[in-house]
Amino acid sequence: AIDLQWSQNRSLGDLQTNSAQESLSVGVSYLPREWLAISANWSRQQVQFLTAQGNSSNEFLTLAVDIGPLRRWTVSLNFYAMKTRSILGEGFQGGQGDFSQEPVGFSARITYDIGRNQNLFAEFQRTNLRGYLPSRDTLFNIGYEYRITRNWAFVLSYRFREQLNLDPQYSQYSYRARSLDASMNFIF
Repeated sequence: AIDLQWSQNRSLGDLQTNSAQESLSVGVSYLPREWLAISANWSRQQVQFLTAQGNSSNEFLTLAVDIGPLRRWTVSLNFYAMKTRSILGEGFQGGQGDFSQEPVGFSARITYDIGRNQNLFAEFQRTNLRGYLPSRDTLFNIGYEYRITRNWAFVLSYRFREQLNLDPQYSQYSYRARSLDASMNFIF
């Protein structure tokens, strides 16, 4: 399946949000097997501010592969990359300048069904942010999930999270955390 969307918007009347926006997105999904789904999405957004000098551009790419169920296993792999740049000139409160960021991320989740409505899972996420306020965010989570209904689950997991601020000015805000979490998840 292929999905193509284009939009053009103009917002007037509020001093802080007067802008003209143009967006384009393309999505492709492919199901070569009953147990394999592959998808890719790309989008671009251009914003021109009307009552202040400046503009913003954003480009976003996602790739995903979902495998399973194969016997009792399910695997999800995801990748994303984004480029965002904002040039703020006269008329903006708080700051002027050129702000660019490029986050690149990867995530993987593997699930093993252990019985009716129950599974074990492990997941890993990593995001590297370059440009303005660079950082690296890592998450590892392993746990047990019991589905009470199709859209409601009890989850017990051990979580490790590390947030490294790579800008020397903000490195003191880096942290590592470990936790044992119990939660009720609602899926909409």
